[in-house]
Amino acid sequence: MCHKHGVMHRDLKPENFLFANKKESAALKAIDFGLSVFFTPGAVYVPLSICHFAPSVIVDDVILLTV
Repeated sequence: MCHKHGVMHRDLKPENFLFANKKESAALKAIDFGLSVFFTPGAVYVPLSICHFAPSVIVDDVILLTV
């Protein structure tokens, strides 16, 4: 979902995932977008030098970027 919206997380690790609630069917959500950057979706081998850091924005109803 993030890549579809041009967001590269850059810090994926187990502790950066949380369940939305305690139900068995709870959605798994990624957190801590502090190192994330925007990029152009579909571009191959995008150098990070042309990416820019993501501000605190709501990308859609399931992604909230907070720096």
